[in-house]
Amino acid sequence: MSNGVFDGSNSQLIVGIGSVLVDVIVPASDAFVARSGVPKGGMVYFDADTIQQVLQRADGKAQVVPGGAACNTILGVASLGGKTRFMGKRGQDEFGHLFENDLNRHQVDPFLIQAPTPTGRVLSLITPDSQRTMLTYLGASAEMTPAEIPDKAFEGAAIAIIEGYLVYNRDLFLHALQQARAAGAKIVLDLASFTVVEENRDLLSDVVGEYVDILIANEDEAAIFTDCRDETAALTELAKLAELAVLKLGARGSMVCLLYTSPSPRDLGSNLVFRRLV
Repeated sequence: MSNGVFDGSNSQLIVGIGSVLVDVIVPASDAFVARSGVPKGGMVYFDADTIQQVLQRADGKAQVVPGGAACNTILGVASLGGKTRFMGKRGQDEFGHLFENDLNRHQVDPFLIQAPTPTGRVLSLITPDSQRTMLTYLGASAEMTPAEIPDKAFEGAAIAIIEGYLVYNRDLFLHALQQARAAGAKIVLDLASFTVVEENRDLLSDVVGEYVDILIANEDEAAIFTDCRDETAALTELAKLAELAVLKLGARGSMVCLLYTSPSPRDLGSNLVFRRLV
C-alpha cells in the first residue's frame, strides 16, 4: 500500500508551533467543574486572576508542567528520540523559564520569543473519567505575530504540527500553514477542543481542505466537525478530508483511518483502512 503521508521525504525533523502554556493540572469532581463556568471537556479563556481564584477553591493537589497542545506532542516525540523544534512566545518570568528549561532538558530545539507579558497558563481540571476541562490564559502567546516566524522556521521539516488553538490568532495561524506548506512539510492539525470547532468551524473546514495532511480530533470535536455522532462514521468523514485521520477516544485509545491509493482505484470507501490503537 502506498500513501502520500509517508512518502517522499528523508527528513526526520518535526516542527511544532503553538501556544507557550504552563499546565496547572488539578483533579476535580464533576460538581466542581460545573461550578467553574466551563462546559465539561471544553475550554474557555479567562484572565490570570480568575484562574487563580478557581485554583484556590480546588481541593486537589496541583501539578505544574510545561504544556500547550503542540508542545506536548513535540515533547512526546522528543522523549522517543525524535528530532524536534518548537516555536512560540513566552514571558520573562518563572513560568517562562520553566517552559524553556523543559524543552532543553528534552533536547527540543527551542525557538521562543520573549515578551514582558506573563507566560500563558492553563488550569486543567481532570475528572475521574479522565476528561479535561480547561481555563486558559494565553498571556504572551497571544502576542505572537506572523513577522516573528522566520522564513526558514520550517526548513528541513518532514512534519509540521500546527496547534488548533492558533485559529484565534487568524493571521498567525494562516501564515504558519503557508510557511509549512512552502517548506514541503506534511501538516498535522489537531482540532484542539470542541469549543474551538464550534466557534471556528468554517475557517477550520477551509484550512483542512487546503493544507492539512493529518487530521486529529477527539470524539466530541469530530462529531461537531462532521455532524456524525457515530464514531466510525465521523472518522470516515475525517479521512475524506485528509490523507490520515486520527480519532482520540480517551481511555479507550484511538482509531486511525488511512486513505490509500491502489493500482486500480475503486470507490473511496474501499480505500479506507481502519486501525484501532489502545
